Amino acid sequence: MESIRGVVLQYFEANDTSRINNNRYLLQFSTMVTDWDDDYYAYNCYAFALDMFSGNGFLRPGYTTNNDNYSNLNMPSLSTLVLYTANDIRNRGNACLVYGTSCYSLSNLLSSQTLICLRRGYKFEDFSKADFHFMRYHPASASWLHKPAHSIPLRLNSSPWSYTYWINEGVGPYGAFEGNTYYDSTIYYFLYSPTHLSVVKTPFNSSLHQVTCQICGNIYYENHQFIYNGEGIGYCTECGYMIEVD
Repeated sequence: MESIRGVVLQYFEANDTSRINNNRYLLQFSTMVTDWDDDYYAYNCYAFALDMFSGNGFLRPGYTTNNDNYSNLNMPSLSTLVLYTANDIRNRGNACLVYGTSCYSLSNLLSSQTLICLRRGYKFEDFSKADFHFMRYHPASASWLHKPAHSIPLRLNSSPWSYTYWINEGVGPYGAFEGNTYYDSTIYYFLYSPTHLSVVKTPFNSSLHQVTCQICGNIYYENHQFIYNGEGIGYCTECGYMIEVD
């Protein structure tokens, strides 16, 4: 942890000249994707990642379960932030959710799936203050987008896992600015969608078939959908279960 912090401090020292060069700081990790708008004051990285822009403010993991009453001084652990995030995603109506420390296949993402990632870190001059940061994969541009606090949305120059740490540098109404926080924790990825998209249906009993999601492993049950062949045999069009009728 201390060695990473030392690298981060060296990064800021190396860029001190940008502060006295008419504040013409050059982004180091990301690229601008849009121009400034005052609406960008209104929401943070988590709201951006969840696609909850206007009017939602600075959301924190746990907001759907009233577990978001914390600050930089009493930030939950990474594992707790992960659980809070998973609960928020489910509570926003997403039936299918998987998450973990390995990124999911970007080339196989379906149009209704969303992929975001989370990292936890600290203020580089005050180790007692922690923070979190989220990014969202953008399939149309095959890139990762994020919005550090009051910044405009940015495009990460590479993949999230390519960096030993992230920095909350950004672009405000007066141009680019240096970050004051680095994020060096394990990265967690969340893949989710409103419905289960890849399922296998197998007979369960004479009335129901079992439905298993191949993405998240969730199991639920549905009624058979029978059709009859006119010879006293009916079969379910969903799972193939057969019955004989008088």
